[in-house]
Amino acid sequence: MKKVITAILLCMFCICISGCSNDNQKTTWNMRSIQDNNGEVIYCSNESKDVYSNAIVKDIVCILQGSSVTITDKSSGNKWIGNCTNMDSSQDIYEVIFDNNKKGVLSKSVTKYEDTSKENTLVVSCEGYTLYFTENTDETN
Repeated sequence: MKKVITAILLCMFCICISGCSNDNQKTTWNMRSIQDNNGEVIYCSNESKDVYSNAIVKDIVCILQGSSVTITDKSSGNKWIGNCTNMDSSQDIYEVIFDNNKKGVLSKSVTKYEDTSKENTLVVSCEGYTLYFTENTDETN
């Protein structure tokens, strides 16, 4: 009986360790565009400026680590820091509460394109704005 309990505890410990290590992984996301509540793109990345010619170019990043969310406007130095909690355990949909008590929704997914390419995407909706990010796969940023 003692061996069974030890085996169960060891198994549970391994599951907890593997889950925690993934949650603490730091992921950096680059802003592609920001839409207002009318659906108009008001800000975009330098890479998207030809597509959104009326939008203002900004360099904004989002860093996710564990339950922590930090959105930084590199142009101005402004930061928004928040914490997220999972809203739907079967999907990557989270409620995010920023330090100014503004609430929003954060969602992670994979965007697939017609040319069969795909990329990890992050969408943050808060206070009438929707921010679209793509995962930064460049180690230097």
